[in-house]
Amino acid sequence: MFRKSLLALAFFSLFLLAQPSEAETSDDFNNIDLFFYGDLDNGNGNVSTIRPISDTDTQSDCPQDSNRVSLIGGNRQWASVGTWQTEFDTPGEVDSGEYIFTIWANSTEGTVEDVQFRMSITIGGSQGGGPDATATSQSKTITDSSESATRFDITFDLDNQSFGNSNNDDSIEIELEYSGGDPAENPLQGGSTEQIVVLTSSVNHPSGIGNLTISHFQADFVQINVEDFSERVFVETRVWSAFGPSDIDSSSWTLGVFGSSSGNQGLTADFNMKSMQNGSYLASFYWYYNEAQAISDTYSFYIQVTDIQGNNWEITSEKELYLVIHGYEIDNVISSGNIQINNQTGISKVKAGNSFT
Repeated sequence: MFRKSLLALAFFSLFLLAQPSEAETSDDFNNIDLFFYGDLDNGNGNVSTIRPISDTDTQSDCPQDSNRVSLIGGNRQWASVGTWQTEFDTPGEVDSGEYIFTIWANSTEGTVEDVQFRMSITIGGSQGGGPDATATSQSKTITDSSESATRFDITFDLDNQSFGNSNNDDSIEIELEYSGGDPAENPLQGGSTEQIVVLTSSVNHPSGIGNLTISHFQADFVQINVEDFSERVFVETRVWSAFGPSDIDSSSWTLGVFGSSSGNQGLTADFNMKSMQNGSYLASFYWYYNEAQAISDTYSFYIQVTDIQGNNWEITSEKELYLVIHGYEIDNVISSGNIQINNQTGISKVKAGNSFT
């Protein structure tokens, strides 16, 4: 029994990736906000792209020994409040630029004059060279009689920092130091009892770094498989963010298709399913080439995902799919012997853009 196929498919070369290939990295840079979480009194905190939703602050104590300047010389006595640290899940890069670190502070007891904070940031490991940037805030007096917390903005510069290219350069670390400017006192008279606290992790006090320009998404095109019996191509992708699966908007997935000769005609595949596995998302799609009225060409695929802050990230597969599509009246199956290309039959590949006879 004969049937008419306007676009019957014979495929001569396809990429079925039985084992994971080397993942491709997005070339996109977007501005994201980083937020600090965790009580530094109990160890290191962490860095996340998740915006705080709690009305309750996390309080971290500043060292009381640093409330006053030194007795000899009147110098500030800097001490560490703690560190926020997160391991990256992918390689990436932070663009050069001027950025702003924001922290809030309050007093739970007494008043401290001329309070200052100093931050140090290391991206991708120090490699023995120290932090990538260090900067100090302006001076402000903090008192327990104030009804609102005091905001400190610290401006710092970064020069094109990459991360995740080796085993010891896949993290971001931000250390916060504190010093007060109260007059010195003889230590024999007892220490300072005033207590300054740093506030983070709340809607009202979302401490962190704003508008960081970064590239940090990656995808692996696990399978690109032609299913000629259904006149479609099955594509399976695995997607990572440096900040983990919580940074990925799991409701937004697009798989695009473009040809080397025909270009990007806005072709997209149908979403099939997704699952979260081992710190990444696995998503699959079907591209129905007949329904798309695709022409014979060399095709590439790209995955477009959205992060939880609304930024779009696009990653293109380095693998190419050669499809030969030719009008033909067929029985149940079409073979390479049924199609003649440039007066040749039975060949395994056709170069994109070649004419058909």
